[in-house]
Amino acid sequence: MKMMKYFMLPVACGLFAFNSMAQTLVEFANAGDKALSESNYAEAVDNYLKALELDTDKIDYTTAYNLGLAYEGMSDNKSAMDAFKNSILMGNDERAAYNKMKSNSDAMKCNECLETAYLEILEKKPENSLYINERLFYVYTAKKDNDAALEAGKKVLCENPENFAIVKNVGLIYSSTNKSDSAVHYLEKAMTLKDSDATVNKTLGLIYFKTCEAKVKAETQKYEKGKKDSSAYNSMMYNRQSHEKSYYPKAIKLLSSANATLNDPEITKLISKMNSVMSAYNK
Repeated sequence: MKMMKYFMLPVACGLFAFNSMAQTLVEFANAGDKALSESNYAEAVDNYLKALELDTDKIDYTTAYNLGLAYEGMSDNKSAMDAFKNSILMGNDERAAYNKMKSNSDAMKCNECLETAYLEILEKKPENSLYINERLFYVYTAKKDNDAALEAGKKVLCENPENFAIVKNVGLIYSSTNKSDSAVHYLEKAMTLKDSDATVNKTLGLIYFKTCEAKVKAETQKYEKGKKDSSAYNSMMYNRQSHEKSYYPKAIKLLSSANATLNDPEITKLISKMNSVMSAYNK
């Protein structure tokens, strides 16, 4: 439980009135803390609300946070989430407040509630944009809003281009929407930050394999539609070999690295297939 330190300002005029109010605020906050420690949540809420009414400068984020804990104890997740959000708006930058917001939104199964709260914090505390956009990225990813997720993710990367998790997941979103060029850009960047991630290795390896297959197929279709003479056939085979020699070694390396962790039989078959092709070229 957090305890707020209150400071007395040396005001010459009206000092007695100020001291009286500050003491009352402290008394309510302390009474709330005592009730909370004894699991008397309704009593804690009542005292914390009275303390916050006296906090005219809206700076007592500790009491707001503890109010959230009291509401949480009553299983009032909506009120708890609002209290934790208000604690952040009052100046609480600790991750615990953000984590509490998320846990209460999860309890309500209300992803939209969390999104709305993050957007309000972003509007009122733009200095927290990096952290808020990172959390918004995962909110949008969970609701499969790829456009919003990519927008939030790229904002994070503008401020912190070395954020591996965001780089990786942006790449995975592009991969899932068949935007291979963009996927390769971000996944290769992810590889420079952490080359041992099995998901990155697998996804990038499969992209290289599928890209090669698409190019080989295009060469075959071009040959089938054209003049089927020896010159056209030789050109098709040359281009096919060129594509396979370019993409297969990279795909084999990445998929083998991924499979050291995943041990996926389908990947094993795919690696074997590509190795057979490369072995034929090496003879």
